[in-house]
Amino acid sequence: MRRASRLIKSGHRAAVNLSGSVRFRDGARLPVTVTSLSQNGCKLQAAGLLPIGAVVDLDIPGHQLVSASIGWSTLSTAGLRFI
Repeated sequence: MRRASRLIKSGHRAAVNLSGSVRFRDGARLPVTVTSLSQNGCKLQAAGLLPIGAVVDLDIPGHQLVSASIGWSTLSTAGLRFI
């Protein structure tokens, strides 16, 4: 699979294991686990396919709420780009 040229490189990634949720603009929430984190975004695991291009809020308890767009998604993983 080739990467789209418009994607921003993530830079250094740190392996993490953070439980939280993504909140969609309609208020729906989906539990997620963030598995890697960089300055520009993160990779997460979710029980379902996240819609590419959607804007969500990433809510990790004890951390600041962050808005992000879904850059890529498979059945169980997705990549978010911080806004």
